[in-house]
Amino acid sequence: MNTVSLPALDRGLEKSGRGRGDCDVCAQVMVATSFHEEKFEAAVFSARSQIAFYGSTPTYRPILDAHGWGERQPKWNELICAGDWAPLANTADDEMLHTFAVVGSPYEVAEKLEQRAQGRLDRVSPVVYDPDPELLAAILAAITRRDG
Repeated sequence: MNTVSLPALDRGLEKSGRGRGDCDVCAQVMVATSFHEEKFEAAVFSARSQIAFYGSTPTYRPILDAHGWGERQPKWNELICAGDWAPLANTADDEMLHTFAVVGSPYEVAEKLEQRAQGRLDRVSPVVYDPDPELLAAILAAITRRDG
């Protein structure tokens, strides 16, 4: 975000004669969390799979390059084109997972979302892989407490 996306946004704003205050910067953030260990592991698997899926797209190569992972893009693309989805999640390691996703307990993710957004984003839209209403309420409550 700091080396590719936000500098590109700043260049575009400068070209149009505007600044960051003239727009809201919003982003979706993958969130792997749950109250239950089994669902937590499933959420982590989903986040890893989504990272590799996005990374398979040539357009995302500059983001991967910024982190030193660009060489993975062609392999991921090859797997996707071959319809070999199963190994994707196993190719996104822990460092990638924690770079591109927020991972932790429902109470930890509020703090991690705030840290990720601070000074960069005006709004965050969490992508939560476990759609449990109690879990979503707990995350919202933790975020609200942090704001309050």
